[in-house]
Amino acid sequence: MALAIDASTPAITTGTTTSLTTASFTPPSGSAVVLMFGSNSQTGGDASITSVTNTGTAITWTRRARKNKNASSDGGAGVDGGAEIWTGVGTGGAITVTVSGLGSGATHEKAVQAVVLTGADTTAFTHIAAGSSSSGLPSVALTSCVAGSYVFAAASDWNQAGVGTAGSGQTIISESNVASQITIHFWRTTSTLGAGGTQTMNLTAPSAEQYDEVVLEVKATGGTSVNLTDTGTGADTVTVASSAPQADTGTGADALTATVALTAADTASAADALAVARATTLADTGTGTDAFSTSVSGTLTDTGTGTDQLAVNITVGLSDTATGTDSLGVAQGSNPSLPETSTGTDNLGTTAALTITETGAGADALTVARATTLADTGTSSDALTVAPAAPG
Repeated sequence: MALAIDASTPAITTGTTTSLTTASFTPPSGSAVVLMFGSNSQTGGDASITSVTNTGTAITWTRRARKNKNASSDGGAGVDGGAEIWTGVGTGGAITVTVSGLGSGATHEKAVQAVVLTGADTTAFTHIAAGSSSSGLPSVALTSCVAGSYVFAAASDWNQAGVGTAGSGQTIISESNVASQITIHFWRTTSTLGAGGTQTMNLTAPSAEQYDEVVLEVKATGGTSVNLTDTGTGADTVTVASSAPQADTGTGADALTATVALTAADTASAADALAVARATTLADTGTGTDAFSTSVSGTLTDTGTGTDQLAVNITVGLSDTATGTDSLGVAQGSNPSLPETSTGTDNLGTTAALTITETGAGADALTVARATTLADTGTSSDALTVAPAAPG
């Protein structure tokens, strides 16, 4: 499921009471609920939240980022006012959320904005950043973001400079702007990030804000997306390295089987071909000729009738040296077994093709040596009869 902002997201809630309660909303089961807060404070006052609760099935709420006068704020104490982000996981039922303890007094302006997301990794709400300034444009950079994430920001402006303008690729969610008191901004990236890297959450207006800002990345659950850059020439390639841990069985060699699926492009003509090249590197021993040995095993099925045959075809390419006769040396080992016919002598027939080289002088001679083994008849002498060929 792709990361998306759910339609159950409620509107902003504002007020000056010690506690604020959102409108009722129904976050889907397993969805992420991001609570963004902003608060006014008296000079030097601590605007921290003390508790977050909800109606319906209880949700565990966790503070993820804080920036205000509290010394425990992320990155240290900020300026007057304050901003925080908390998270919870929806249970599927209707809820209202109550935030308590904002500001040092009941009359201080506050705002809370809940955002519901489906397809979020609810175990990864730890990537945050925070910043503050006594005068400037709100801006906090969050490094090492991943593709497919949303990034959220909350900021308070104690100078109440006015409503904000989000930076490039960002969208204002909601704001509270109380004249002569405080401005509170809630915003996010307009869409999920197309590539990983640093995401700067900033406003381009108004200037001269006295701000506290906090930022949170919400990552998509499951899977990894790879962005392939189009080079504009030929086919673009992406290299993926995968590491698979191999369990030690404690006996012999452990085997790892990897399956690779390759897709051949449809050429729209006859059969589409997929070529796979495999390179074998032969180590140089530094002495003589380096040998490469390949073993091929074949299983011969017993037909139950006569002799079973196994045919093996080997194709050898011989390079043309362009000088004289090119020679190829082949060593063949043979250990044939003759079937027992139970009658007389069992015969093995072998046919050999021999080529005689033209010497360029007289008749070329071929000498063939043949070894013949006589069967033992069990009687005094064994006879061998040789019939000469008739003269031509």
